[in-house]
Amino acid sequence: TVTLSPIARPGGKKAVFVQRGRRVVAIEVRARAGYDRTLCETGVLVYTVDQTPFRRRPVQIHAAQSDRNAPRGDCAALWNAPFGVRRGERHTLSLREARIEVLARLADGSYRVRVRAK
Repeated sequence: TVTLSPIARPGGKKAVFVQRGRRVVAIEVRARAGYDRTLCETGVLVYTVDQTPFRRRPVQIHAAQSDRNAPRGDCAALWNAPFGVRRGERHTLSLREARIEVLARLADGSYRVRVRAK
């Protein structure tokens, strides 16, 4: 269990990585700050990078919700990918490499996340 702070904010832990063979699962927090100031949704972003040479699509984003009903404006595909939580809510994502639980959003914009490698 770890507290991850947004990528754009100084200090704190920024990411968790789980490697299984040539695949790496990355877990990080994205917030409306710095480079990400125009994000449509914020929260915990989970993606897998396949390091197999010559892989056509080496990065797979594991979206929290579908892209249906995207808001108008600058939101592109996967706009709704980050996992956000409200008080008392949890989100769980089970992948081949790991089980990721988004436990809580803290007042400073950080998230408590539990990661269990498989």
